[in-house]
Amino acid sequence: MSPNRAWVLILIGILISSFFGGAIHVLLSPDRITEFVETVVAESEPKFTIDFRAARLRLADGWIPVFAVELDGLKIKAKDACITGAQITADRVVVPLQIIPFLTAKKIRFGVVSARHLKLNWLPPVCRFTPSERSSSTEEIDGLERFFHDRWNIEIVRTTDILEALKVDRFDLVDQFGQLLFSATGFRANLDADHRLAVIRANVNLGPKWVGDADFGEFRLGAEVKSNSVRAGVHGNLKEGQITGDADWNIESGQLRLLGHFADLPVQGLLNLTSHWGVLTSYHSDLRDEWLSCGLSYTGDIRTLGHAQFDISKCSMYGDLGNWQLETTHLAFLHPFPLRWRLAGLNVQRWWNELGMGSAGSTPLSVGSATALIGNFGSFTGDLSIMGPSDISIRGRLLNFSAFISNGQDSVKQKVKSVDIAFAVSPDGIKGTFKRPDIEDGEIAGAGSLDLSVAGDGQIQLTLDRIDLPPTVQHVLWSGSTHQSSVRLLAAMKAYQLQRLDGHIVVNSWQTSDWELRNLDSRLHYDSAGWRLYLMASAFALQPGGGWQTFASLLGNSLSSIQADLLLSADGGTWDHFRAKLAKSEGSIKSEGAWDQYDNLNGTLSYIGRLANIRKRVRQKYAISGSWRAPNLKPL
Repeated sequence: MSPNRAWVLILIGILISSFFGGAIHVLLSPDRITEFVETVVAESEPKFTIDFRAARLRLADGWIPVFAVELDGLKIKAKDACITGAQITADRVVVPLQIIPFLTAKKIRFGVVSARHLKLNWLPPVCRFTPSERSSSTEEIDGLERFFHDRWNIEIVRTTDILEALKVDRFDLVDQFGQLLFSATGFRANLDADHRLAVIRANVNLGPKWVGDADFGEFRLGAEVKSNSVRAGVHGNLKEGQITGDADWNIESGQLRLLGHFADLPVQGLLNLTSHWGVLTSYHSDLRDEWLSCGLSYTGDIRTLGHAQFDISKCSMYGDLGNWQLETTHLAFLHPFPLRWRLAGLNVQRWWNELGMGSAGSTPLSVGSATALIGNFGSFTGDLSIMGPSDISIRGRLLNFSAFISNGQDSVKQKVKSVDIAFAVSPDGIKGTFKRPDIEDGEIAGAGSLDLSVAGDGQIQLTLDRIDLPPTVQHVLWSGSTHQSSVRLLAAMKAYQLQRLDGHIVVNSWQTSDWELRNLDSRLHYDSAGWRLYLMASAFALQPGGGWQTFASLLGNSLSSIQADLLLSADGGTWDHFRAKLAKSEGSIKSEGAWDQYDNLNGTLSYIGRLANIRKRVRQKYAISGSWRAPNLKPL
């Protein structure tokens, strides 16, 4: 070929390419593409409007050749606002055009339609409905059933004639107030006309409206939709806990079957979720080391789901608080009561702290100079019933409870091996009982109860028919020992503060290193004036070699028919109207006085009768000083 002829061919090629390039530019310009899309939409006569900001032809997706229309700023909404006010927006949608159907059958068909970010604003209908016209959830389900029964097979075929599948990188569902209901990534819907089937896959994140600040992760969702059934499965997590679920809706019968399983869900996350939904809002705790595993199921009419009870199986909670087994077999989520738990090895101190009651034993119980400080609340095994948000009862056995008892420089630990308790908190107040206490190295037989209103008004009752405390505890409390004791107390409370107490104390024998008191029968009373003890005893005897020998040298070693009034306080106390008879003479004594917090005595004693070394009848008055361990008498 000559050079001249080659240049002619090159020139002709340039002219042809320029011509077709210009023609393609004119025929496939954005304006032409926009006009083409609007024509296709208009010819399909949809019940919705489609607007977009721009349309252009797309011939490649990276290095992969495609023939597609790309729409920017897409907006779709219903033409009839009475049907729905919902609106779909997308920043960019790619609609691939399939060439072969267009060339062979003059039919427009799309491939896999994809969108980058799709948002559905779920808005209510604009029309104003009267209460009788507004549709109920049952009517909405009826409408869905009619759609699946009458239209699904038609629509799935019609849709697959137009497109192969829908793919969305991110899909957001937003309610009318702008709150995110859920967000789905990797959404894909494949359509199968032969089997009248739509297969949907997506990764879903629930919005704050549903879960509040509960730390849910991403849920993997898969669903298959037919004209007669909808099947779906989901798998996700709440922090380290795993959640799986399956749903099967038989559209023909209206029956819905749900199966779910929770494994190792953090209890604190569940409490945050229930609080978000207005359940257990009065319960505030921080249970970060507790986990729950549970199975649930439901089979029934889909129309009753909102008020349905779920079947519960193998539901247990475990962690630092012990092991909990749910005995309730049916549960409605919007009103999850009653809940009945079987508890084993519950850490009471931990539970006490989680309830916000402070550290165990932080507030000591004081009677006179003696105090009891809780060292260990022990563990609990029994039953917990939650009848409502503020209606809780517990019944069972408290094990290995202990307290530190101190008096001055002396202290001792007392262990309660077990005690049966029943405790209930309701909107009316607090009620509780304890019975059959079993203490280490001692014996207590009896029971107690409390009945308080919400304001803390009511009474506490204690009836202990036999008390034999360990010798070490008795030594700390009163530097001696008692035998065959009993106590009956009735306390009146006001705003959780002790207002009045009446009691009856009986001690068969009370011994110290200095004296012995027999058949003590006393009445105890407390009010705003303090603690008062009305004491009576049949006999009082001094121990040989004790610190009370000054009394023995003048009055003898024993007294009988003793009675006295004692007023007790943390700073000491007073005695008044003390009366007694000398056991081996015809004399009697009277006394009054006081002691301070260090047991220093200050009082008087009057004697009428014959002294031990004087035969005639005399009247003598003495000053009392010294201490309880070594009192002194000095004639006045």
